[in-house]
Amino acid sequence: AFTGSPQVPARFEVRGELGRGGMAVVYHAYDMAGERDVALKFLPPTEDEQLKKRFQREAVDLSAVYHPNIVDFYAVGESQGHEFIEMEYVDGGNLARFARDCDSLRELLEVFVKICHGLEHMHRCGVVHRDIKPANILMTKGGEPKISDMGLARREEGRSQLTQDGALLGTASYLAPEQLMSHAVGPSADLYALGVCMFEAVTCQHPFNAVGPMAMLRAHLDQKPNPPSSVVPGLPERLDRLILRLMEKDPTRRPSSALAVAEELEICLRELTPAQEILVASSPEGLLNRVRLLLADGQPEQALELSEEAMAKVKDDFVRLRILCQRARAKVQLGHSDALSQAEEAV
Repeated sequence: AFTGSPQVPARFEVRGELGRGGMAVVYHAYDMAGERDVALKFLPPTEDEQLKKRFQREAVDLSAVYHPNIVDFYAVGESQGHEFIEMEYVDGGNLARFARDCDSLRELLEVFVKICHGLEHMHRCGVVHRDIKPANILMTKGGEPKISDMGLARREEGRSQLTQDGALLGTASYLAPEQLMSHAVGPSADLYALGVCMFEAVTCQHPFNAVGPMAMLRAHLDQKPNPPSSVVPGLPERLDRLILRLMEKDPTRRPSSALAVAEELEICLRELTPAQEILVASSPEGLLNRVRLLLADGQPEQALELSEEAMAKVKDDFVRLRILCQRARAKVQLGHSDALSQAEEAV
């Protein structure tokens, strides 16, 4: 991992560390010359020429893909042997946090439409991101998504490099099958990862129930995901079909472009019923559905834990009553002594 702290140029006032990994450390800083908050991504001093080239390529790719839904590039610099990229500071967490707190399927799908437009622009510029995941989609406080972290991005004409010093490039939970097979990787690989992100966002769970990186990689290659509505019953059939198409093993069977995905999501949004608008997995109704599934699957402890989260969010008395009933069922299954009183409270 990146060790130590690079010397930040005097014009920046560091306000905190945003993240640290093997390749870089990122700071939140205030640019006193530009009078704006920024993110500074530092590369440690290294003799690894390939690492340097990847870092420099990230700056080049960022500068080439200006778009409202892509983190904005400001400048590159060097400070006492540390190269750094100065870019837009995004202050609202990431997509995973947004999806966890979002109670509206409409709002969630509108965010994915904007992500698609950012991806479409990137792909038209000839750049494939190769590491689309919730942590790399930042959110402003106003709810605008920004695609970030171009460290693994490649020009489309380049071949996918699967390993670097024996390590997998990309994140196992979101890698398209063709990335695992070391085939040439095009925009469709980003669409596959987008489909995994979308599945997670609407269901609050990964499409593959795989334990460990190798099992996850095997699932991407061999396992067919269930439709999201199997986790959150009542989701639009069109959304089910779209997510499953995005996650097709064969890249040629996926949607033709990120723009095509955005257009399909727009149709989903126009067709949403009032009942479907609240069918996001983090809403009280969505949480209640997931509690029922856990109980049916013989997992009362997990159901009880999730029901507590639902109770903290619920405002509707009828939904509260239904959650209390499920809590009582969970306690009966667990043999809790207060299960009867919980049932009486529900009634």
